[in-house]
Amino acid sequence: MENDVANPSLLKDIDGFESTLPMILENTSSYLLLIFLATIIVTIIVYFRQTLLSNSWQSSAKNELSELQQRLSHDNLNNILSDLSVLLRRIVMMKYQRIQCAGLYGDDWLKWLNQHDPKGFDWLNNGQLLIKEAYSGQQSLIKKNELKQLLTATQKWIN
Repeated sequence: MENDVANPSLLKDIDGFESTLPMILENTSSYLLLIFLATIIVTIIVYFRQTLLSNSWQSSAKNELSELQQRLSHDNLNNILSDLSVLLRRIVMMKYQRIQCAGLYGDDWLKWLNQHDPKGFDWLNNGQLLIKEAYSGQQSLIKKNELKQLLTATQKWIN
């Protein structure tokens, strides 16, 4: 018996022991199915990653806007207005290309907001505070209801 084990000519292949993956993928349609499934998985991962990243700026902007609305009762309205002006510009640059709107100021900025506003808010007539009072540095006569109107209009850009 010891001689049988030592003699390599007596060793035989074991049938059916091959790996199962090559057996599954023996024909072309199996390869195509595997490629298709891998493509779908990668697409789903990329989609969810992009969705999470794009929603992060919206979540942050909503929180900042909510904070500005809470400050209405106790903070200087000029400070709130200047913070709103900065936030609005950041929101717009996240939704549109920076080159379209980053260099705009004054009435050109308000005209651009008019043209692109998602709900048709009249920035040219109702947004004058943003260009005249936001950075004046002086205590001005900003009306709380006008500022609330701008906060509400800004909220529409986020949704």
